[in-house]
Amino acid sequence: MAVPPDSNPAARTKPAKCPIVCCPTTLSEPALLQHLLSDHSDINSETLREGKHCKLLVQEEAFPRGQPICLKILLYGGEKHCLRPARSGLSPRQNLMLHSEHSCYKDHLAVLLMGCKTNRMDMIAEGDVSSTVDRKISQLRERAENDSDPEKDIFVLWLIGTETTWPIYGDLTVRSSGGTFSLGDRVQVKDFTSFTQPKLLLSEGVDYILIIRGAMNLLTDGDLRGDPG
Repeated sequence: MAVPPDSNPAARTKPAKCPIVCCPTTLSEPALLQHLLSDHSDINSETLREGKHCKLLVQEEAFPRGQPICLKILLYGGEKHCLRPARSGLSPRQNLMLHSEHSCYKDHLAVLLMGCKTNRMDMIAEGDVSSTVDRKISQLRERAENDSDPEKDIFVLWLIGTETTWPIYGDLTVRSSGGTFSLGDRVQVKDFTSFTQPKLLLSEGVDYILIIRGAMNLLTDGDLRGDPG
């Protein structure tokens, strides 16, 4: 993880849906961390400090088609003994309602590694094209949904989290187990209230990794070996 040195603080408070797609809970942003730790303890989580990396091995079967999933919860603690993300100017609000067993995370930010197996047509955001083009896209999308050809699959990875007063960036890398093939990029952690669906990233054209089937076939045993950091 990395943050630029300057900030321009701005606070915002609004209810939002939990970023776990199948969860109907609506919560305030300061309550997100406690909600994730308590109600989604089945999702793998790991503490992450500035400049550190974590590794994740994911089976392709873990990706339901067309449904974004949280692959891992990163508890970002900033620089040891220096930056305290949820207390310093990096976050306009502290974490709230943390249970005693989670109090050690009071200064941490929750960053979620998201992934989705989908079709390229679904990466086109609604409302970004004319009605005529949109009709054609809808027809292509309908055809794609009825087509089970795995060669047309794409995989999208991105990071989301709570609002911060300046951007946070993470390096995402996908590599084969033998290290002979890899791809990656530095992406900005996006606001979880707006970017739970991969197609919403397309209009900006940045801050996600897109893996086509050809690249996936180069990964060992059909697995995604990711290094979010």
